[in-house]
Amino acid sequence: MAAVIELHPRGSSETVSRAQSLFKKGDYAQAGAMTELYLRENPDDAQALAILAACYKHAERTPVAYILSRRATELRPDRPETWVTQGFCAQDLWKMDEALECYRKALARAQDNSQRALYYNNIASTHLDMG
Repeated sequence: MAAVIELHPRGSSETVSRAQSLFKKGDYAQAGAMTELYLRENPDDAQALAILAACYKHAERTPVAYILSRRATELRPDRPETWVTQGFCAQDLWKMDEALECYRKALARAQDNSQRALYYNNIASTHLDMG
């Protein structure tokens, strides 16, 4: 799931970069807390929303993560990371058609073969979940 948060915001923030680093290290609680504080003043930062959504999903707070990921996608529909974050949340909520659509949109926006492989894997896992 680390690839979810690779999105670099317009006007990069040291706080968001630090939260991203903490997330990649598996410190979801600290990354989430830092991101929540940042979002108080920057509520429309798609990267911060995607990080917080991923943290919430790890904390099994998927309904809230889903809402955050949808907002990130509204703000940056051009980025694969927002779509894959929304896809993860939709899949966890058993919204399989939506998850597939999100993963396909992420795939269409993939920037390299590593991302493409991840997104194909997500599509496959959704099909496995559906039996």
